[in-house]
Amino acid sequence: MVDYFIVVEARRTHTNLPKPLHVVEALRRREPRFVPFMRKILTVVVDSFPEGSSPLECEIIQRNAITRGVADAAPEDWLLIGDVDEIPRRDKVALLRREVQAQRMRPIYFRADFYYYSFRWWHDEVWHAPAAVMVKD
Repeated sequence: MVDYFIVVEARRTHTNLPKPLHVVEALRRREPRFVPFMRKILTVVVDSFPEGSSPLECEIIQRNAITRGVADAAPEDWLLIGDVDEIPRRDKVALLRREVQAQRMRPIYFRADFYYYSFRWWHDEVWHAPAAVMVKD
């Protein structure tokens, strides 16, 4: 079960170009596809990146901004951190909750098939994402 979806969205791309806040605006407009989940969606906005930041530095800043979305979470709560296209299977998340939590192994990385840009471009390599961590970690 998902308690909340935390969407971290930046006003600039990782190459520091301006961009709209797609999810924030969709929620503001109450787009029908989001309405059933609106009470579970928390948004965090990254207003800017430091001048001269590399794309990797911008990505790290944006990813670290998730901490603003978990300020009220309990230390033992689990976070699944990944990109919008890195959604683990429900049965794997259930397994994580049942077995791995007891072992206290973290972070945990889900294994996924690796595709470039679309499902037509499969790459013979395993992708390790998303990650599962506890808030306290």
